[in-house]
Amino acid sequence: MQPRSKIAIFHSDPKIADRVAQFGAEIGLLVVQPASRNELKACLRDPLVAGVVLDVGLPNSGGFELLESIGESPASPLAIIVTDLDAKTVDSIRRLADQKGLKVSLFKKGRMQPLKTCLLSLVPKNTAFTASDLNEAIERQWVRVEYQPKVPFDPALSRAYGVEALVRIDHPSLGDIRPDDFIGLAENEGLIGKLTDSVVRQAFRDWRSWSEQGLTLRLALNVSPSLLADGEWPELFLRRCAEFKMETGWITLEITESGSGASSAAALETLTRLRLRGITLSIDDFGTGFSSLATLYKLPFGELKIDKNFIMDLQESAEARALIESTIGMARRLGLKVTAEGVESQAVFHELRLMGCHDAQGYFISKSMPASEVPKFFAAWISLMENETGRAGGGHTLPKIAVIQSMLNGILDQPEAGVNGGPRSSGHDTSELSALEFTSKLPSLALQNHPIAALASCHAAGRKLERHQERAALKAKVLELRRLLENELVSRDDIELITATGPIRLLPRHSALIGRPAGKKPVDVAIGCRFFSRAEKNLRLFSEGTDWLIEDLGSTNGSYIGHEALLPRRPFTLPLGETVIKIGKPGTVAPVSIHMRRPPASPNAVVLTLAANSSQLLSMEGENPWPSYEEDLRTSWIVFLDSITIGASKDCAIVLNDTRADIAAEIRFHDGFWIKPCGNAELIVADMPFDETVPLLVASNASIAGANVLVAHAGTASSLSDSQSSVRSGSN
Repeated sequence: MQPRSKIAIFHSDPKIADRVAQFGAEIGLLVVQPASRNELKACLRDPLVAGVVLDVGLPNSGGFELLESIGESPASPLAIIVTDLDAKTVDSIRRLADQKGLKVSLFKKGRMQPLKTCLLSLVPKNTAFTASDLNEAIERQWVRVEYQPKVPFDPALSRAYGVEALVRIDHPSLGDIRPDDFIGLAENEGLIGKLTDSVVRQAFRDWRSWSEQGLTLRLALNVSPSLLADGEWPELFLRRCAEFKMETGWITLEITESGSGASSAAALETLTRLRLRGITLSIDDFGTGFSSLATLYKLPFGELKIDKNFIMDLQESAEARALIESTIGMARRLGLKVTAEGVESQAVFHELRLMGCHDAQGYFISKSMPASEVPKFFAAWISLMENETGRAGGGHTLPKIAVIQSMLNGILDQPEAGVNGGPRSSGHDTSELSALEFTSKLPSLALQNHPIAALASCHAAGRKLERHQERAALKAKVLELRRLLENELVSRDDIELITATGPIRLLPRHSALIGRPAGKKPVDVAIGCRFFSRAEKNLRLFSEGTDWLIEDLGSTNGSYIGHEALLPRRPFTLPLGETVIKIGKPGTVAPVSIHMRRPPASPNAVVLTLAANSSQLLSMEGENPWPSYEEDLRTSWIVFLDSITIGASKDCAIVLNDTRADIAAEIRFHDGFWIKPCGNAELIVADMPFDETVPLLVASNASIAGANVLVAHAGTASSLSDSQSSVRSGSN
């Protein structure tokens, strides 16, 4: 078996290191990522190291001296510099390297396509694989087919899910043979028809199997332009359709437009005949050929696939963006479906959807997979896509499955991580193995709808990977997955904590209206007592700098602090501690009062509770002045700017008598509600322990240093009496 070349990645930018590693592995290079100059020096003793990716312009990068050491090494690899240095400095480096006889290629950050072309040049051609070997592989059925999913960007507009069949060869003595090493060989040696027929037969069998399981997919097959001039191949293909009872309406034939044979008169006749049989024709790798517009104009294509190299450069290259936008616009005007291949990130997925692209294909959705895994993948994708679309009210957020696919494809491809969980190598310390074990759990946790458990594993893996700088790319993926899971879990609406003593409603805002609800004006602290006026005529609590102030907006019954009346435009500054505001006309006993507390441990918050003169209220029972009397008296409201404390101390904003710490946790609002344990206090959210900041998960139980609370959407306390009972009893 021919040895594989290696690429050493010694670049400090995790994004660049990750993309180079991914592409290197994809094209057949072995990837090594030395963590230090000494490790790199050891790598350079290996004659199989064909290239080193680095940046000489950053501090501690080694500068030109590092280039010289690379050039003097026994391997003498190509130094591939990816940098943000200005053009003059780059030219100086290039001239100096030429003078010293060093092999150097320089690339600007963000221009991945030229870099990929350079990496491809490092892959040795498999000269050991001959036409005889290929023919034997076809005859002995060493050819296998994998399938890469194609999914609609917006399932509300299209439910045309599909797969592309991709050919692979597993040779018993030569190992895995890359398509680049046998497709051209098959075309040149007249074996492409035989190879394509082998793929077609396998794909049709798999399609029938999926169909019998209730899954009907569009099946895309690649066809060499050289077959289009062969009068026998289309007849053979149509016979295979009849033999396997394959419905032609589900077939898409993808033809690479860069081949001159695709636009010949014979090709036009063949493609037209196939189109009339209901087969969709797709022009593959659009933008890379010499006759793109002529091909579109002459041939009966129904789909256009934008080449992945342009998609991968979408966010870094203005030229790539312009080409993609113009191609989508042109294709839509011509009535063509547009598929983007090479979609590798959430951001690119989102941008292409906004541009009007129809289908997506790439590592963000999934890598290719065996036929047996296809039904499971689409069952999970379709289910979660529908759930997320319905919950988002129109499909403006990505499905959970897409988040998982985008992050975990790279995580579990690490050489030491086993696909089924657990490490495969024993050459690492226990902490690293633990990190890989945590990452291996993520797919099943997320796909089985256990996002909080997946988030806990992300936390644990991130902590373990802190000790391994050589795992920077893996750590970046875990942190990004953590961010996406948190974004899905965090609640941005008002919430309340259901405690043993009653609900506590959290109101993150600079200003709050207090009073009875009004039809036109929303009320933040809604009190159903007729001694309060409507919102626009009652009390306003607001902050100015570090102060909190309260003013009466003109209530009918009036409001008093001691004997001083609150008046419009004459706000009262609330001191630390408690302030009591009595509601009622002068000279009468106030039936209700508001207790406002500025806790010393959370001075940027005001805690509101109500007190009432029970005998006076009971004497008015016939008038029913306060229907929500019991619920309102049990409720607390906390208006705060950014964060509040929780604990047993009376100085906290939220005082939980059964907690075991004076200050147990901090709740903050930053584009949603988050909770962080303080000191050594124990925090459990949805039965998962956390010692870092985590979303305050709605509809879940939380234990804060031993005190149990239920997190709910604001206003649901009255319907949660059973939950309150369970909180009081301490059940989790």
